[in-house]
Amino acid sequence: MIYRFFWWVLYLPVRIFWPTRMINKYNLKKRGRSIVICTHLSNADPFIVGSHIYRKCNYIMKKELSEGAFSFFLKHFGGVPIDRNNFSIESLRTVLGILNKEEQLLIFPEGTRNKGDEDSIKEVKNGVAMFSLRGKSDIIPTAMYKRPKFFKMNYVLVGKPIKIEDYADMKINKETITLVSDRIQSTLEELKNELHLIRTDKNYRKEFKLKSKAEKQAAKLQNKAEVKEIRRKKKEIKLRKREAKRIERLKRS
Repeated sequence: MIYRFFWWVLYLPVRIFWPTRMINKYNLKKRGRSIVICTHLSNADPFIVGSHIYRKCNYIMKKELSEGAFSFFLKHFGGVPIDRNNFSIESLRTVLGILNKEEQLLIFPEGTRNKGDEDSIKEVKNGVAMFSLRGKSDIIPTAMYKRPKFFKMNYVLVGKPIKIEDYADMKINKETITLVSDRIQSTLEELKNELHLIRTDKNYRKEFKLKSKAEKQAAKLQNKAEVKEIRRKKKEIKLRKREAKRIERLKRS
């Protein structure tokens, strides 16, 4: 409830100051756990991306921000403080707890803002890969076109989910985490290049629109199937709890 209040409070100002078009938004999940990742160019990025995702979106932030003047606001806007220099088991449990509640998490895998060349991507950290593997959560990649500027149209491209089931048969170790991190890196670079072509090449933009129409229909069907499966699992859990209570009552009697 508090999150939704702050979301609406920020919605209009963010849309006015940083007007943004989120392309292929249909790739975002409507239900279930997911990790949304994005390239990081400015302090406004969490608010720009978050304001275009109506569904509640928790996001990783550096611990220092949780001790500042805006700590109350950031906390209730979904901020999850993490000590980047001393990552602990407790931090991992906090993140996994969010995913286990079938919620959404927003992470900037570069770890910090890219203050240099806005057309490049810094090396991603292994945190996202570890969270995804441990939490059995798909990764939804997004890329910012340029560093956001006031009152100028910004662009964010949402890519196809990285399915964590592709790594289901692998052990969660350093090699697997590195493998997933490398895929995240290459996926973000591909998205960045594709977004550049969309903005600069008219012919490619036409082809992209046609391709997106077909992909949108497929994504809708996939979303419906996932929502149906989540509802089935919830119903199954309720039935198990009900049956356990019934057995417990019989034992007492």
